[in-house]
Amino acid sequence: MGRKRILRHEDGEPRRHLSADADETATSKAIALFAWGTRSQLFWDGNKCTSLAAANKLLLASGAGMLTIREADIMEFNVHLLHWYDTAESEPLTDYMYAHAIQGIEM
Repeated sequence: MGRKRILRHEDGEPRRHLSADADETATSKAIALFAWGTRSQLFWDGNKCTSLAAANKLLLASGAGMLTIREADIMEFNVHLLHWYDTAESEPLTDYMYAHAIQGIEM
């Protein structure tokens, strides 16, 4: 069985709580919050929606855009999300979200 990875700060230290370093970007905090909330399964139903809303609150408050999953990306997103659920390896999901889920207004 492969090595399990957990959510980590940019300096490589394990993330023990969501009040991350002040130097960490709002986007990094939001994606970490989304990942934590979805895997924690805090509710019977609606964990992805609730986690996405909480992550977007962080992003919108800082003017950093929004996290959205486009319909065309749902299948690949679900592959990464299920991998996160099964292995606790966050990097494939967080990398995917950085590349495909951040939306902003272009001016």
